[in-house]
Amino acid sequence: MEVTSKNFEEKLPKILASIEDAIFVSIDGEFTGLSSKEDAFSALDTPSERFQKARNAGTKFMLIQVKEIDV
Repeated sequence: MEVTSKNFEEKLPKILASIEDAIFVSIDGEFTGLSSKEDAFSALDTPSERFQKARNAGTKFMLIQVKEIDV
């Protein structure tokens, strides 16, 4: 299903119903960047540190596209 700004309202009920019925939800997005120098991963990072760096990087860039999903 392709969702655009033009058909979003029409598709929203199906999207919400699919989320409600889902066991697991994943969203694949395209951003204007991936990470900054202070958020660069290190082989010595703990899982918690890696998650925090990824989370921080995700707040610094703009979401420009959500990839197509099968619903």
